[in-house]
Amino acid sequence: MKERISFKITKRNLVIMVLLVLLNFAGNWLSGTLNLPWWLDTSGTMAASILMGPIAGTIVAIPSTLIPALIHGHTVAYTLVGVSVALVVGFLFPKRHKEDLLGIVSVAMLSALISSIIAVPLNNLYYDGYPGNIWGNALYDMLSDSISSDNFNIFLSQFFIDMPDRVICILLALVIADMTDIRFVKAKKKKSTMTMAAMLICAGLAISQLGIAAQAAEYGADYEAAPFTSKDGLPSAEVNAVAQTKDGFIWVGTYSGLYFYDGIKFEKTNLNDKIKNVMTLFVDSKNRLWIGTNDSGAICFDPDSGNTQVFDSSKGLPADSVRSIKEDKNGNIFVGTVLSLAKIKPDGTIKNYAEWEKVTYAQSLELMPDGSIVGVTNSGLLFMVKNDLLIYSGNYTKGNNIIYRNVVLTDDFLLVGTSSNFIDRYRQNGEKLEYVDQLSLSNGSFFNKMVYDKGVNGVFYCCEKGMGFLDLKTKRSQDMSKNSFSDAISDICIDDQNNIWVSSSKQGLLKYARTPFYNMLNGSSAAGSVVNTVIINNNTLYVGTDNGLELIDLKTNKELRNGYQGMLDNERIRNIYVDSKENTWISTYGSHGLIRVDNLGQIKNLIELNPSLKGYKFRSVKELKDGRIVAASNTGLTFIKDDKVVGSIGRPNGLNNQFILTMEEKEDGTILAGTDGDGIYIIRNDTVAGHIGKDEGLDTLVVMRIVKCSGGYLYVTSNALYYDNGEKIKRLDNFPYSNNYDIFITQDKECWITSSAGLYIVSEEKLLKDEKYSCTLLNDRWGLNTTFTANSWNTSNDDMLYLCCTDGRKKNIHQAL
Repeated sequence: MKERISFKITKRNLVIMVLLVLLNFAGNWLSGTLNLPWWLDTSGTMAASILMGPIAGTIVAIPSTLIPALIHGHTVAYTLVGVSVALVVGFLFPKRHKEDLLGIVSVAMLSALISSIIAVPLNNLYYDGYPGNIWGNALYDMLSDSISSDNFNIFLSQFFIDMPDRVICILLALVIADMTDIRFVKAKKKKSTMTMAAMLICAGLAISQLGIAAQAAEYGADYEAAPFTSKDGLPSAEVNAVAQTKDGFIWVGTYSGLYFYDGIKFEKTNLNDKIKNVMTLFVDSKNRLWIGTNDSGAICFDPDSGNTQVFDSSKGLPADSVRSIKEDKNGNIFVGTVLSLAKIKPDGTIKNYAEWEKVTYAQSLELMPDGSIVGVTNSGLLFMVKNDLLIYSGNYTKGNNIIYRNVVLTDDFLLVGTSSNFIDRYRQNGEKLEYVDQLSLSNGSFFNKMVYDKGVNGVFYCCEKGMGFLDLKTKRSQDMSKNSFSDAISDICIDDQNNIWVSSSKQGLLKYARTPFYNMLNGSSAAGSVVNTVIINNNTLYVGTDNGLELIDLKTNKELRNGYQGMLDNERIRNIYVDSKENTWISTYGSHGLIRVDNLGQIKNLIELNPSLKGYKFRSVKELKDGRIVAASNTGLTFIKDDKVVGSIGRPNGLNNQFILTMEEKEDGTILAGTDGDGIYIIRNDTVAGHIGKDEGLDTLVVMRIVKCSGGYLYVTSNALYYDNGEKIKRLDNFPYSNNYDIFITQDKECWITSSAGLYIVSEEKLLKDEKYSCTLLNDRWGLNTTFTANSWNTSNDDMLYLCCTDGRKKNIHQAL
């Protein structure tokens, strides 16, 4: 024991210890740069403990953790973790049995266990439970979704990183010790064998850990990155700014003018002849779009009235070249020009601040909680303005050739981006800005814009080199750059659907969209089949395909089998319907025709019970208010009660077109029956009482779906959407697509419209009003790599919409989008 504790201070030992501290720094840098699933910052500590004992290891451990913590503003409490590693290895390393590989690995695992236990309260106290490594952070998020014990989740996510890290570090430390301590050189053969084994274990751990951690990293948000080009109506690749107004339109400022995106494509605006090149965009509290130009001043556009107002040098603006715009709490608009700062008052008058000689070329502005305006100039001056007074100014002072670039306010701090990869954090104290600490990012340099997202408590940043996301909980950054989109990133906008729009003054426009689609039938026997109908009953998803019936347990997402599925194998199922008595009606296009399954699983074939049943090819059924079932087949409509046919309508009864594609019952019991080529039949008292066709305003007579909406009905036809309010039928000309299949209206009055182009989302109010509006198209840019089935039957459950697709993929979509 005395030999282990004793430590001789010699020049050689001190040199070795300094080198081992540097080795720890190098490992930490490599881990952070490559976003590795290990720390790699204790190999020097372990080597010191092996060579010189626990005291030497502790001496190496303290600066190895203390110095990075002080530099990056982290807590110094984690020094305890490094000290625990030094003590465990120093006291327990099998020094006399260097060939004992199992013993060496056991010591490493014990040090991982102890350090993980120590880290639990620290992670909980300082970082909301996160271990601080993106791989461990992802695992912590995943565990927290299903396990309620915070301490268990914290420990497991920490140990997930520490265990392989300590094994890798101790084997590396052993190799270093072998090369450093002359006493180890004698047994070269044994040493060579053991080193080879050590390297094999390292490689095995690395591969296994990468595989596990990769799964953990994929747990986070899954975004599809979609570039916009001239094919989308955006000809210029020089995009300087992007913003969204409350009507949903995305606005893009380029050197060739201003463009707006209606959810489908970009169009160039002609709001004002002075808008030739756009440098910055800002939306104020009145939903007015402020357009900062390069040579025509600031132009204010009101989307409600369509009017524009120009503020330029002829009206008192210091210069016509604008770089930043911000609104204060009183409705004043601050404008940073290439000369001095200016303020446009609500009455339209302009006040200049030319007396502040250093406050020129304000390229970034932010509103503080007390109403003051903070900004950064092109020369790097950080300043604060309140009540028309310059109350603070300062520069970056911690390094040569580094300046401040822009500012953003979070819930807790003012973040100031630099010309390097650092962000300084400030706190306002009265009329002063007090420096707090500095955050170092894994990528990016020369910040151009930062946007705070309160919902995820993080900041999206864009730089001249790279872009990314900074998690303010863990203070860790994530690189979001793409190989073809990583330079001159100029602006970021988060729209009302949480898509992230990123502009580049050299590489155009990129949208990160969280894919809402999930493949329900991935790997099932129905994969590859055309899905025609889906419905949910008793937490089971019934899927009718061209090849039979599939059942999926929604709790486990696993396939189920029941007693009657076999009889439907290779049968084309067109519709599945559950009535108020929990009977399941299955419409087929085969020999079984129409079957009913009661809630006990008893099967009845309606054709066998009723030889006169209209047709063998059934498309759908619907329960009427009087309790009867109306079934649509290729030969008309049949009314069923207690499994018996009680009426039918066919050609002799005025149903000239017997191919009924859709049915909807009105409040008075009238049935609207849409056909495959003869418009809509109005059926009362089981007879054809009227017709809706071209004379009534329905230009196309193929009616694929009738959907009840506010004030009437929507008709989905083969080439347009129509609105019937009971008095007239109006074609909805402003809806941007013609080949549509179905409409689902959510509780929030959003219309989800399936089509051959993808899934359109638009509010019911905008759709029915039929004035110019923007809508969203979810297509392959959102991860939809299939097509919807025409004339299919979709369903919903809670916040999910289940959709039928042509390759068997059942997608569900969060209505929160």
